[in-house]
Amino acid sequence: MSEIPGGFWAEGSADFSARHSLGEDIRRERFWMIEWTFNEYAEKYNVELDLEHISSNPNLELDIYYLGDMFFEYLFQYHGGYEKIMEFFNKGMDYSVFNATYEEIDTGYINYLKTLAGIQLSVKDEQLKQAITIYPNP
Repeated sequence: MSEIPGGFWAEGSADFSARHSLGEDIRRERFWMIEWTFNEYAEKYNVELDLEHISSNPNLELDIYYLGDMFFEYLFQYHGGYEKIMEFFNKGMDYSVFNATYEEIDTGYINYLKTLAGIQLSVKDEQLKQAITIYPNP
C-alpha cells in the first residue's frame, strides 16, 4: 500500500481500516458535514460534486479523512469487501476489480453520501441506487 496517493486515498483508507479494526460503526455525528458539502460548499464553488472533485479537494475545504473513509465504506458494503479493496490498490487503483465502471462507482458513491445525509436523490439517482443496493457487485 505504499503506492497509494496521498490525501483522500491514504487518509480515507487509514480511517476506514482503523474504524473497522476497532469494530466501530460510521461516525453518524459527521453526517452534517456531508450535507454541508453538497449544499454550502457546492453552491459556494458552483460545482456538481463527483468522486474526482472530492478526492482531489481543489479548494482544500473538504474533510478528506471522513469522505475518504465513506468512500471505502461504500466499496466495502456494495462492491466486495476488504479483498476487493486490497485488489483495487494492488492493481494500481483499477476500478474493474469491482466489476463496475468508474462512472458506476462515482455515481454509487455520490448517491451513498447523499443517502447518509438524507439528501433527496433525483429519480434517476434513486433508480441507480436501487440497482446498486439490490445487485451489489461481487
